[in-house]
Amino acid sequence: DGCHAESLLQAVQAFCRERMPFELPPLTVTALDGFLALVPNRDCPDISDLAAACVEHFDGFRRPPDPAELARRRAAGLSPRQTELLAIWGYPYVMDQFRFHMTLTGRMTPDLRAKVEPVLADMFGDALDQPVRVEGLALYRQDDGGPFRLTRQVSFS
Repeated sequence: DGCHAESLLQAVQAFCRERMPFELPPLTVTALDGFLALVPNRDCPDISDLAAACVEHFDGFRRPPDPAELARRRAAGLSPRQTELLAIWGYPYVMDQFRFHMTLTGRMTPDLRAKVEPVLADMFGDALDQPVRVEGLALYRQDDGGPFRLTRQVSFS
């Protein structure tokens, strides 16, 4: 409430002016919590630092989670640290609990995951051997729980 899209865009542009591009290590198809995702094949402090900076910098634009959302997250069996982050930032998987990933599937049975994982790895092929350049941020909009729509891409300086 009280935030406007233009103010958010200006904040994203100011944030990006202070950042430099960097490279993620090559990605790999990995099982995470029952689903498959692309994750860096080794630790990448640059992406973790970027994620933490985004959480802090844009927190004023965040709508506080409603009580039902908080209850649902707490019922999922959070660690004490995740519960603390949920109270502070409205989400338990930020800061030191963040793990960069790009989700590829929904939750699957272990048998199905074992079949799908090599297919996805083959589909991505040689792209998995290359580092991924991170050159800016993308701003998305979601209306009424619908799909995310890209509204703007902003390059780092």
